[in-house]
Amino acid sequence: MFYGIQLSAGESQTIQKVDDHNQFVLSQAVLVKGTNLNVLMNGIVIASLNQKISQMPLRIKITPESQITKLEVKGNGTVHLCGYYIQFDLQNEDADLQSVAQLLKQSNQITKPPVQKAPVVPIKKIDTQPKWDEMDWEDEQFQKRIK
Repeated sequence: MFYGIQLSAGESQTIQKVDDHNQFVLSQAVLVKGTNLNVLMNGIVIASLNQKISQMPLRIKITPESQITKLEVKGNGTVHLCGYYIQFDLQNEDADLQSVAQLLKQSNQITKPPVQKAPVVPIKKIDTQPKWDEMDWEDEQFQKRIK
């Protein structure tokens, strides 16, 4: 079943559940008049529309367990909201969530490169003291040190 409503700034609409077997999906918000407005659901902004962003796809599911949902518009303008009712099946919802979780787990296994340890490089001790036969005995710095 399709759902469509037009709300102007300052107006609100309550969505109530039809029965325990249907869920409501809010799918689109379109600015038709005005310059700037926010669409709120139970006090939370779900769409912010203006002249540059005049429409916004949504996929907000309202399940039968949800309380009464209040849609309201604040700002300057008028918005068209549309959505639809679909049959709600809790078992399928759980199966969908499990399949999504499994896909995420598989993608993490695929995309993670194997951890490789860096090779151990032996540390060489370098003699920092100059050898007596290689020293420049005429060097000014050397002469200052030994005086």
